[in-house]
Amino acid sequence: MFKSKAIMTAILVFLSWCKETGADTFVDVAISNKRVQCESTAVLIEQSKRYLLDDNIAVLSQSCGVENKMVAFVCGSPMNQIHIFKIKEKDLLKAQEKGFVLVSNMPDGYKYVDCDSLNK
Repeated sequence: MFKSKAIMTAILVFLSWCKETGADTFVDVAISNKRVQCESTAVLIEQSKRYLLDDNIAVLSQSCGVENKMVAFVCGSPMNQIHIFKIKEKDLLKAQEKGFVLVSNMPDGYKYVDCDSLNK
């Protein structure tokens, strides 16, 4: 009995310490690279990253992806290519104000792709 109380006390102390230290949680946000069909111009991932950094939003990782939604092949239509960044959850609102979306809210999902493949 004493041993289980000691374990429970230790767990509660640890959990309260975690809360007090402000352990960060992270989220993935995405933004279109603005590439359209029949054109080869797109925003580079470093430019998209700069949108976050300019607002003092730390970027922990970056990757590229493609949304899993169907689009008609029509010149000038979006290619559904996205840049994905891992940021602190506390910065989510600032990122959304810059046009980034929470990837977990993307209705059709997405898949990761090599960033170089988006430039071909």
